[in-house]
Amino acid sequence: MDRVITYVGQSVYEWLFSKQAQSSMVGLAKLSAALFGSNTVVNGLSCVPTGPASLQVVINPGEIYLFANLENSVCGTLPTDSHSIMKQGVLLDAFTTAAGALPAPGRLGSRLTT
Repeated sequence: MDRVITYVGQSVYEWLFSKQAQSSMVGLAKLSAALFGSNTVVNGLSCVPTGPASLQVVINPGEIYLFANLENSVCGTLPTDSHSIMKQGVLLDAFTTAAGALPAPGRLGSRLTT
C-alpha cells in the first residue's frame, strides 16, 4: 500500500489525507478481490417484513462487494480515476425502509393494475 510521508515543519495539504485514504481503499480492494474474485458478492442484507405487517421492510446488516471505478468524480483534490477496483458497501445496523417507499399495489375490483 502507498504511504504518504510528511516531515516535521512541512505544510500539510488536504491531498495528503485524501491520497492516504484512497491508498487504504485500494489496499482493501485488492485483498477483497483476491479473496472473492471478480464477481459481485453479497453477505447478509436479508430483507424481512416488519412486525406488525406494514408497507415497510427491514434490511438486516451485511455487506456487498462489487467492481467499480476508483473515483467516478473528482473527490476533493483527487482527480477522476477509471481503474476498476473491488469496492465495499457495509450496513452495520438494521435499516427500516421509509414509510411510503413501497407503495401498495393498485386495485381495480379483483384485478391488479399498475
